[in-house]
Amino acid sequence: MSITPALIRHRRDFDLVEIPEPCDFGSVIQLTTCYWNTSGNTTRGKIHWRSGMGASSYWIGGPRADHTGGDKNSGYVFYETSELSSYGELPRSEYSSNQLIGPEYNHTGPSGLCLSFSIV
Repeated sequence: MSITPALIRHRRDFDLVEIPEPCDFGSVIQLTTCYWNTSGNTTRGKIHWRSGMGASSYWIGGPRADHTGGDKNSGYVFYETSELSSYGELPRSEYSSNQLIGPEYNHTGPSGLCLSFSIV
């Protein structure tokens, strides 16, 4: 019979990463993806995350408004899947997933951070 060794706790010290300003992806004046990027997409550059807002992006598949406040002039990022048909018979692995990569934080403190997603 084997006995598992006792649990040993180790202290971990991290370099604190400064928490950036909240990202709302901009508005009419300037849309942005903030500090989020798509480097590592499994789509190999065929389909991309885009920044958009209301009517200017709705015609290409984006939502009519930002889901956090329903404002048609507020920005958001979206993954445009309607373009998939223009690539014809791609193998499923070419377009079945995509990544939106954000910064890594060691901890956020007692106030925390909130990240919300919406599927339309």
